[in-house]
Amino acid sequence: MRKAILIFMVLFLTASFAMAGGGRQAAPYPSRPVTIIVPLDVGGGTDIIARALLTVMGNHFPQPMVVVNRPGGGTVLGTMEFIRSRPDGYTITINGWMTYVTLPHLTEVPFTPDDYIPIARLNHMPRILSANLDAPFNTLHEMITYARANPNGINVGIGVVGDTAHLMFGELEIAHGVSFNFVPMGGGALIAGVLGGHVHVAAPNTAEIGAQVLAGQVRPLAMMAEERHPDFPDIMTSFEMGIPVEGSTEAYVLAPRGTPPEILQKLEETFRNVVADPDLRPLAQRLNLGLNFLGSADAARRLQESYERFGYLIRRMGIGI
Repeated sequence: MRKAILIFMVLFLTASFAMAGGGRQAAPYPSRPVTIIVPLDVGGGTDIIARALLTVMGNHFPQPMVVVNRPGGGTVLGTMEFIRSRPDGYTITINGWMTYVTLPHLTEVPFTPDDYIPIARLNHMPRILSANLDAPFNTLHEMITYARANPNGINVGIGVVGDTAHLMFGELEIAHGVSFNFVPMGGGALIAGVLGGHVHVAAPNTAEIGAQVLAGQVRPLAMMAEERHPDFPDIMTSFEMGIPVEGSTEAYVLAPRGTPPEILQKLEETFRNVVADPDLRPLAQRLNLGLNFLGSADAARRLQESYERFGYLIRRMGIGI
């Protein structure tokens, strides 16, 4: 009898706790501010994009979003803080795509694509292949012809070894059997390098070299993209010229793996509306943000394809791990 009473008490208490727990409703998302980790310095291109989006975020999201900069380790420190955060939608990241598509091929990193989920792509800025005005070629085709006749005779300015511009030029080398002399200059020195003739060509993005192109200070050889850019309608694309090589810089917003689907959907829709907000347009144009939205599925596909493309190029060029 005593044993039966004990079993009854255990079952009763278990049911009571279950009912109490089941009666509690989780607070609807979002119920508090969201942290956006930017694993780069304040004032850089990605940081500017994140902070610009926040100027209209209140039109589309009921809680504040706060940018927190966590630079260091080539974006690894901030990336790991984001990945290790609770997957509840209250910590996300905005970051350039090199962290995800090139860095893992260039060095050992403590994360893989299985650790994060793309929410959206936020911008896309094609690279303009730009030459010094005294360069001995006037078009992309002429540049390749010159390179064939003069191995390593074209000095190509790049930011750092393994950046997407370097890999884009490497793709041209592989496709056309030519070789360039690469000159790492750091991103800030590329424009001056082309203007001053320290290098023959470089391929900064539209925001970085657009003013010099429009002023006629450099010679645009091609827009490295599939489609012409609305701000530079007279510059032919590499694809139009029959050279299907593209180059761009892009920024993405991502969540830790394990974030619930309904929260991911809410965030995707929020950023879609923010990027499309007409109140953001004047600021976006003034800052040359290159806003170009892709939803979660397309963003994930773009990152995966680029990860494979750049991994192949890094291996072929012999610059990876």
